[in-house]
Amino acid sequence: MVSVETFRVLGYVYGILGIAGSTFEMTKCILRIAIGHIEHHQRHFNSEHFRQAQDVSTVFALPLCALWMVFFVILIMGIKQKNLILVRAHKMFLIISNAIGFIILGIGILVLTIFYNEKDAKLARVILVIVLVIGLASYLLALWIVNGVIRYIETDRIINNTEVVIFHPDVQHHVQFEYDYTPV
Repeated sequence: MVSVETFRVLGYVYGILGIAGSTFEMTKCILRIAIGHIEHHQRHFNSEHFRQAQDVSTVFALPLCALWMVFFVILIMGIKQKNLILVRAHKMFLIISNAIGFIILGIGILVLTIFYNEKDAKLARVILVIVLVIGLASYLLALWIVNGVIRYIETDRIINNTEVVIFHPDVQHHVQFEYDYTPV
């Protein structure tokens, strides 16, 4: 079992890598848009259909990268301030965005299976399944790290005598109070 203090470090590493990756992808999208406009005026590099597909994917990817970057910053701020609300906000975004991504990948596999013949779609389906497996593994790793960060913050609150939330599954409300263990 990994110590809760290790999750703080893993959370920072995950957040910094996420910001770096989001920045890289945003830069790539911006360059793709700029190069796409240059190529559009030259009209000799890509087919019109391929260029339009590239433009559409870039238009969707750019705001998504910016959104991911915002939530990675929220995660790092949550770790630094030991704020459970910020870390849980990142966790909810992680769950929702990955669920949407997995649904889109699943639809891609179904479309390839239904609309294309076996010979053309076989390699594409294999690649999509590999991407799905790798995506699921990276999602589970990220979720493990974020849950560990939440456990780190909760443990730190108890150790530093700040607050305790008492929860029992049979009780419909939570009792929250401050306590102090300082010796008299």
